[in-house]
Amino acid sequence: MNSFSSRALIKCAGNLRISSCQRIQISKMSSKTSEAASTASYTVQHDREKHQFYINLEGHTALLDYAWIKPHVADLYHTEVPPVFQGRGIAKLLAKAAFEFVVNENHQMKLSCTYLQKYINDNPKPEYLDKVVPLTNS
Repeated sequence: MNSFSSRALIKCAGNLRISSCQRIQISKMSSKTSEAASTASYTVQHDREKHQFYINLEGHTALLDYAWIKPHVADLYHTEVPPVFQGRGIAKLLAKAAFEFVVNENHQMKLSCTYLQKYINDNPKPEYLDKVVPLTNS
């Protein structure tokens, strides 16, 4: 797998869609050095109709798109953070919200997005790993 730079554009595939729906409050920790980290709060929203998790960011939108490929199997295929907000852990918040949704709703997930593949490698929680289906042409 290719290495990932948090400064690189986080984009896998898909289109930008914005809507409001269920809100999930998540606190994020960010630090530029190994010194004390500051806490910022972002609201991850989940639009079940558009199959999207997103965060509204001062006129911009960070998002994670998914599609149902089988009953109870979601393909998480696209993660995007606007360049001005990259490197702040925002994609991690979207990934965590999507993974928690899959776990809490007892679904499974296909990780087509390379960022999400990296995220699960960096966060190999058993509850996440148990929900991953292999990447195939299904």
